[in-house]
Amino acid sequence: MTIHRIRAAARVLPFLFFAGIATAQNAPPPAQGQPSAAQAPTAQPLAPHAAPAPAAAFTPERLDQMLGQIALYPDQLVTNILMASTYPDQVIQAANWLKNVDNAALKGDSLVDALRPMPWDPSVKFLMPFPQIVQQLNDRADWTRDLGAAFTAQQPAVMAEVQHLRQLAFSCGKLQTTAQQTVTRQDSVIAITPTNPATVYVPVYNPTVVYGAWPYPAYAPYFYSWPAGFVLGGVGLGFDVGIGYSVGFGIVGRYWGWSQPNWRGGMVSVNIDRVADISNYSRSAASARYAGGNWQHGAGDPAGRTAAGTSAASGVRSGATHVARGASLSHAHSVGHTARARSAARSRAVHGGARAGASHGGGGHAAGGHAGGGHAGHPR
Repeated sequence: MTIHRIRAAARVLPFLFFAGIATAQNAPPPAQGQPSAAQAPTAQPLAPHAAPAPAAAFTPERLDQMLGQIALYPDQLVTNILMASTYPDQVIQAANWLKNVDNAALKGDSLVDALRPMPWDPSVKFLMPFPQIVQQLNDRADWTRDLGAAFTAQQPAVMAEVQHLRQLAFSCGKLQTTAQQTVTRQDSVIAITPTNPATVYVPVYNPTVVYGAWPYPAYAPYFYSWPAGFVLGGVGLGFDVGIGYSVGFGIVGRYWGWSQPNWRGGMVSVNIDRVADISNYSRSAASARYAGGNWQHGAGDPAGRTAAGTSAASGVRSGATHVARGASLSHAHSVGHTARARSAARSRAVHGGARAGASHGGGGHAAGGHAGGGHAGHPR
């Protein structure tokens, strides 16, 4: 399925999704027994479970606002951030785990083995070699929950928006192959991988610069500062002219490659053998957990709370318009089209008058403020 078809399908899917939720409201309530936040997390694998639906779908403007800061990250890094954001309580636990100096000092296989018994989604474990990213997801809780709610309920639309933003940056000449990352463009898909298969450099940039003129001022992209020492070459590199980079992070081979984005399919593919190696799942349990070999949100949050289940309190407005990119948007967002064309196409896709909220979550601010791998292959 191409990205354009995903956008066309996404125009209808939210209505079918929410109609199904309305039907499900007549079903008996689920059995009780979820562990509370105060209980120690169990190490038993949990079966797949559909997360609660958010109050309303996010509009493309809101998705771009949330995704602007991370859309140009390497493929595996951005998709693991998206998956991990659907488990905000696990992110909190991971950030607390890293506060222990002995834990924080673990690297490579020692880190993987120490985390293997933890009942966390593999995406949360994947991020542990990037402690600053884990801390930012923890500190910007509202942004993380909104991101997770969107990815849980609108995964194809979120992945399409990542590609949309990459196309904008590519067309502006800001996104290109460097010593730190390799950019591969094939038709409507742009893949980003580490140039050095042993090291990841996290892109650092001002979203209001790298994508060209931001087309919707009411939804200015989020832009969070990084701690001192994170940015390679000093604060400010790349913020006004293009893309700078963080210091290098060593790739943990057993984590890197457990999942791969399928951009054209609007999903994330999972390597079952890798899941069994880095988690407390057996291979058969991993196969059941990720049916069809694709990532899906499960009941793996030991606190029993998911991003989608808490999103109503963090920016998703009840009764907001259910909007996604439709066929009319696929051309408007192609490289070279004007912001006016994109805006007009979006307005034709809107069903109703209200829009999802544009609150700035987690203490972040709109862009414009001051900011403190694998090998390249064929894009999927």
